[in-house]
Amino acid sequence: MDLNLNRRKSRIINDNFQLKIILSITGAVIIGFLVIIALVMIIQSQNSRIVIKSGRNIITVCARDTLFISSFMEDAFKKNPSPELFEEMKKEHDNNMMVIQENIEQMELISKRNFWIISIIIFLVFFFTIFLTCYLRRVTFHISGPIYVMQRQINDILEGRTPFFRELRDKDEFKDFYKSFRKLVEPKND
Repeated sequence: MDLNLNRRKSRIINDNFQLKIILSITGAVIIGFLVIIALVMIIQSQNSRIVIKSGRNIITVCARDTLFISSFMEDAFKKNPSPELFEEMKKEHDNNMMVIQENIEQMELISKRNFWIISIIIFLVFFFTIFLTCYLRRVTFHISGPIYVMQRQINDILEGRTPFFRELRDKDEFKDFYKSFRKLVEPKND
């Protein structure tokens, strides 16, 4: 009787059944999530490289552009000394460079944000996996319990003993089946 009570309180009653169900479903979910994460990481990695390379190319082009414009403006200033035009062109160029620099910073921010999004997705996958494992263990517990009880009762009958019948737990599955089983094998009091 102590064995039955200990088994009843244990969350793993039928190791083969429960672990097979838990591991197969959880494994499939993990594999699916890992495939999704891998694809997102590959795409994010490629996008980040493209964004960073584009930003560096823009910086290089802008630096050459700055040298060219400065040289051009100096030559133009020597031929036609108009400080207002020179200052206006320089101011416009500096504004353009500032806009380009802001865009580069935003591209870098996007790259960092992508990294954090992937990190959060990975965390959620592991959290969901743990939750799913616990949930499946609980569900299979309420399936395995009644099957275990009926198996023990069948074994008692086969060995010539009178089986001990008890009520199933409130959340156990197969209650109707167990009632029918009891009616079939329980000794008749005529």
